[in-house]
Amino acid sequence: MGTAFATGQASGIAAAQQALTGEVTTATARHELQRQGARLPESVHA
Repeated sequence: MGTAFATGQASGIAAAQQALTGEVTTATARHELQRQGARLPESVHA
């Protein structure tokens, strides 16, 4: 269930960024998740 919460939080952040700025980047989404206290790995390799 925790995974669903984390996915929903990230989805909401991405939707809000898209609505407010017209674009979403991984960096801005990660920054906002960290600002909100989400625990993220240091780096993600795509």
